[in-house]
Amino acid sequence: MFLRYKVLALIGLLLLTSCVATIPPGIQIETPGEETERYEQMPVLSIMTERKQPVTSREEYVPATFSMTDSHTPAGHMQGAIHGRGNASWWNAEKKSYRIKLEEKAPLLGRPESRHWVLIANYFDKTMLRNELAFYMSRTCQGLPYTPQSDFVEVYFNGNYEGVYMLADHLRLGLGRVQDEVLLQIDVRAEERGHDFFRIPHCSTSIVIEDPDCTPEDPLWEQVTGFVTDADTRLFDGDLSKLDLDSFADWYLINEIARNNDAVFFASCFMSLNLDGKLRMGPVWDFDIGFGNVNYNGNDETEGFWVSTTPWIARLLEEEAFRKKVKEHFDAFYARRQEYADYIDRYADYLAPYIARNEDRWHTMRVQLWANPVVFHDYPSYIRDLKTWLEDRLEWMKKQYDSDPSMQ
Repeated sequence: MFLRYKVLALIGLLLLTSCVATIPPGIQIETPGEETERYEQMPVLSIMTERKQPVTSREEYVPATFSMTDSHTPAGHMQGAIHGRGNASWWNAEKKSYRIKLEEKAPLLGRPESRHWVLIANYFDKTMLRNELAFYMSRTCQGLPYTPQSDFVEVYFNGNYEGVYMLADHLRLGLGRVQDEVLLQIDVRAEERGHDFFRIPHCSTSIVIEDPDCTPEDPLWEQVTGFVTDADTRLFDGDLSKLDLDSFADWYLINEIARNNDAVFFASCFMSLNLDGKLRMGPVWDFDIGFGNVNYNGNDETEGFWVSTTPWIARLLEEEAFRKKVKEHFDAFYARRQEYADYIDRYADYLAPYIARNEDRWHTMRVQLWANPVVFHDYPSYIRDLKTWLEDRLEWMKKQYDSDPSMQ
């Protein structure tokens, strides 16, 4: 029998009012220190592909049957298909990540019904908690109305144990997902993947309309590209009126705290918009080599700014209103520093026996994988390293912000 609990915003709102200014209407804040999803026993996802075919492509789906052993997913088999996903996590990892598309919508693990899900391997992150930590920071901040829901599951593939995965929302529009009209991704690899994309004057990286489906021949394409180009022009003319500053502040801070390597408008940087409203930054995504788990660009260090070098963020930080908002929001993140450490500890305690099974399958704990800056011999050492890195990072950023008169 599984145990799940959800804690909503009433207590959280009271606790947060001393740390942040206002809570935008419609945003739910979780009570600090409480996980949104937790099972006494980790759910098991079984995947059987047609004729037990291997999944070898990121583009071509393989028909499959799915079943889940939890009390919140309908009993029986679900038909659908699966293909690979990710970039470095596809090419450099033995344990692959996947995208799932069901034939019919299903409320996996009790979430809003959808056909679209992802399985994240967290292969390079020996703690398996960096994505979850970033999601938790997003769920408990004021400016990001949607954060991907996620749960850990054990996966069996064609009868073989494949380890611990994170089952998460596939980023798209819809109930329980992004609640705007258009979802965008900044993605340097758009052209090589054959995706339609556009560029704007102050961002050289390709921008893709992820949802809804849209081609340059569609009227929506011209509306979206016009909106984003106008927002770009206005920003560099000193007009911030087309940007949702709370979302930009929180998205920036979560990625800067994590020194997320790709968050310099390189890849996995999502935005959403309503055509009669503002451009919103987020949701946050892809932190497996964040929080010090990378051995290039100096992003294993706790000192130094990284995401602020991005032209849009750098330009925003020239504006007093945005600098003060960043300081205000950072103080809220800093006030939660013990909460983050406790969250890591509780989740690590929950994961530990499953991590041992995952290690029996993949044997990565004592191996330096792609991008890993350090290697330890056991799971608790990786957990301590993550907590120490995060604590040092927050302290360094606080010192910088507190000593900068322009941030006051």
